[in-house]
Amino acid sequence: MNRFTLASLCVLLLCVSTGLAAEAGFQLVIGPDGKIVAPGKYWLLQTYDDGRPPTVVLLVDTTNVDSPGPVPNLERDIQALIDAVVDPDKATTRGELAEVYRQILVIVESGILTTPDNVRTAAKYAVEAYLKTEDKTQAWASFVRGMETLAAPMDIAKLRNAYQVAERLLRKDAPPPPPPQSVARVTYVYEKDDGSLPVGVVEAFHEINAAGDIIASEFEQNTVDGDGEVPQQYQTALAQAKDAGLPAAVIEYADGSVAVIQAPTTKEQILAPLRSDAARKEDE
Repeated sequence: MNRFTLASLCVLLLCVSTGLAAEAGFQLVIGPDGKIVAPGKYWLLQTYDDGRPPTVVLLVDTTNVDSPGPVPNLERDIQALIDAVVDPDKATTRGELAEVYRQILVIVESGILTTPDNVRTAAKYAVEAYLKTEDKTQAWASFVRGMETLAAPMDIAKLRNAYQVAERLLRKDAPPPPPPQSVARVTYVYEKDDGSLPVGVVEAFHEINAAGDIIASEFEQNTVDGDGEVPQQYQTALAQAKDAGLPAAVIEYADGSVAVIQAPTTKEQILAPLRSDAARKEDE
């Protein structure tokens, strides 16, 4: 009777060829988890109860077998990461995380983030910041690690696609997001000694004001009224911009919430968040 067996845990050898054995195109070694096995030699060590010496047999040698890596299936992999999370508030957390990814996509589309590393870093910190505020870091740790692994080799186009998939899957079966709030005001807050408004911001403000639904204006941080006070309509924008660092464009919503775009220089950086909110309102 065998006492124990140590092997590659049921390694399955799968040879995929384009014709006869002599004309093989490539070979893959697939493990029981469906993933491609790393190149190497896999041995079977066996001992016996009757006193015979252990035997060692080479089961398979994948040293010279092609190993292009597992075939990606982004939707399947991200869904598996979501399914693995154990969180009593999972439905709500999913909806909020979907919104985090939506906001990251808005920033990517605006052109603020121009390299894959910046996109990945922004997504990582945005997700981790939300989870920390909700005390969900541990519950979603495997999801965060998994998304980082998936995103690691991607360029910006692939990252955009991955985050779109993540947003869609997270939002599925999650409570619907709250109705989008109307934008009331956009203010560019700056220090005059550091320069005037960028041309792109001026163009964006002209377009916003021409539409007539939103007030877009500039505000020099040292401007005060006749009483030496910051005009009331600019107090929120000034405070938010100073917290983020000047210059900054501050978007104020009808419900009192705000969004800050730090140091915008292009028309698209200002308009992209407004278009996104308008599109969400149409979807509602």
